[in-house]
Amino acid sequence: MKLVRLLAAASLSITGLLASAVRAEPTPVTVGYDNWVGHAGVFVGVEKGLFEKYGIKVTLKSFPGPGDVIGPLQSGQLDIGLTTADTVLITDAGPGHKLINVGFVDVSTGADAIVVKKSIKSVADLKGKKVAASQGQCNQLLLQKALATVGLSEADVVFSNMDGDQAATAFLSGNLDAAATWEPWVSQITAGGTGYVAYSSKDAPDIIFDSIAVTSGHAQGHGKEIVAFLKGMNDGVAYLKAHPEEGQKITAAVLSSKPEDVKTMLKGVTIYGLEENMQQVGTAEQPGPVMAALDRIADFQVAHKVYDKKPDAAATVDRSYILKATAK
Repeated sequence: MKLVRLLAAASLSITGLLASAVRAEPTPVTVGYDNWVGHAGVFVGVEKGLFEKYGIKVTLKSFPGPGDVIGPLQSGQLDIGLTTADTVLITDAGPGHKLINVGFVDVSTGADAIVVKKSIKSVADLKGKKVAASQGQCNQLLLQKALATVGLSEADVVFSNMDGDQAATAFLSGNLDAAATWEPWVSQITAGGTGYVAYSSKDAPDIIFDSIAVTSGHAQGHGKEIVAFLKGMNDGVAYLKAHPEEGQKITAAVLSSKPEDVKTMLKGVTIYGLEENMQQVGTAEQPGPVMAALDRIADFQVAHKVYDKKPDAAATVDRSYILKATAK
């Protein structure tokens, strides 16, 4: 009888160990992104295995621009999309699966820019010139802001719809007078002497926020994974700050750039961890600055006929996941 009890206890112990092993297997999470320096904290988190600590295994899938992740996100090919907050506004103003921002990755403070030929002396001289930007995406918004400062609109230029990579390539080939693009292209163009920055996100603060987006349907059943992603990203940002040289090397490998160039690019973004996310979103009673910024972006997009009916900017942000991720 004693032997039977010992065997039974051993069996239960083995079963428990096996169950624990099964439970310990991280949940796969597929994340869409574009080659943007502001995602450095995520790149570092994946490379250093920091997401596994919170029970998820992140696989990154690359796309040309922030708007290109939306279709795959809505169709369920992606669990999470790293995009821009203005893209979420545009998406939610139209038909289809609604998106929500569950967190923010960074704000651009110079890493997005309108680069122009050296023969063009100012933004005002772009009238009648060939200019490219991504239709309905953040660099079109930046172009519209730049033109508005001198009383121009896209109707005053010869506009081509190109994503940031295509626009930069066309500019370098001499096929454009100006291009709305982003890092690492901005540094390449200015360093090579092909053009200069006539206007950048440094001139238009708080309009290009990179965000963490999910469909509202996906969020309902995957809150645990979303919170885990926020925590892992936070650890990646902390590691980047504590080990800048290593973080720059990791990011450079993803962007096919040099670490010293990444170091320069990072000066054009303010990367957010959980503390910065809390400061930005605030509370329902006292909304943070990003909420007012999104409302201003929506007003600007309506004025420029990006969409007819202004979406509820506040409804595109669900701060509950940030609150759960920061809970003690």
